[in-house]
Amino acid sequence: MDEKLPAAPLADDLPDRIAKEVAALVMDHLEAMYPQVCQVYAWSSAKRSIQGVVRNSVSAAGKAAERGRADQWIAESASHRRRFKAMRKKTGWGCQEQEVDPNLTQPQLLSG
Repeated sequence: MDEKLPAAPLADDLPDRIAKEVAALVMDHLEAMYPQVCQVYAWSSAKRSIQGVVRNSVSAAGKAAERGRADQWIAESASHRRRFKAMRKKTGWGCQEQEVDPNLTQPQLLSG
């Protein structure tokens, strides 16, 4: 390869543009693969929230990578995510995982 390392700094808006596109890809995937998600109350608000989380996270990861701290950002983000998920599980806040019959072609909750 002819590339010189380290790479030249990214344009200021490049991480944000990449993040915006990744967020759009995530939303398109959710809407195509899980159409029932679009039927939830306030879907447009949920969609905007998901896009914001994806965009902010990708942008922050890109900026960390530019500073040579991508691995540190990943570790800190994963740690925060796990702590937050544990807190939600402990308090019963937010979406809780439900048991699903693995033999079903379309996931449906098992009646309890």
